[in-house]
Amino acid sequence: MKYIFLHIGKTAGTSFRYFLIQNIPKAFHGYEALPELPLHPDKVSAELIRRFAPLFEHYDCFSAHIGYGLHQYLPQGTPYTYLTLLRAPVDRTISTYRYGIQRGWINPEQDILT
Repeated sequence: MKYIFLHIGKTAGTSFRYFLIQNIPKAFHGYEALPELPLHPDKVSAELIRRFAPLFEHYDCFSAHIGYGLHQYLPQGTPYTYLTLLRAPVDRTISTYRYGIQRGWINPEQDILT
């Protein structure tokens, strides 16, 4: 069995990714490589499929901040299962806000309503 993990930000996806690393020997975390794949059926080309085929054949799990559709690039006949984590919307929003403060993207001292 092969897996595609759709990592949605601020849903404990990093913790789950570590779980995948420990339990799937050939896991790929393509935060750099996979974003160049256009995840729309009209943009799929034979050249892209050929270019990424060795990557897809070698790994048993793909983890990235991507949307649904990676299976279109995979060799036909290979069964893939999609995985993702969801989080309560309010909790996720609070987590995103705190993350923005930690990264310096949000200044909590600044009045955001004006």
